[in-house]
Amino acid sequence: MFQDAVQEQGLIAKTTLMQQRSDGLKDLEKRMSELHEVFSDMAVLIKVQGKHIYDVENQVEKAISGGTQPLANAKPHKRCTRTRILIVVIIIILISVILIIERKRVLKFLNPGHSY
Repeated sequence: MFQDAVQEQGLIAKTTLMQQRSDGLKDLEKRMSELHEVFSDMAVLIKVQGKHIYDVENQVEKAISGGTQPLANAKPHKRCTRTRILIVVIIIILISVILIIERKRVLKFLNPGHSY
């Protein structure tokens, strides 16, 4: 009888242990399934974001290539504008010098005894 009780206790312990292991495996399976779902969601998000990143990259490349052409076209105009400004400044200086010389000549003509 004592031996039967010990064997029954051993069977109960083994059954309890097997039940705990079974519950642990079910819990592990559930967690792995949840983890798989998380990774699947991340894969979808990465794929969508990758498309957006590719679109942004293409837009940046278009903007850069489209922006450098007007700058290249503007460079000769800038040089030409500088030349024109320089010519206008030289003409203004020459006219000023001519006016000053002419004014001195007129004043000298009107006041012959006075030196300017």
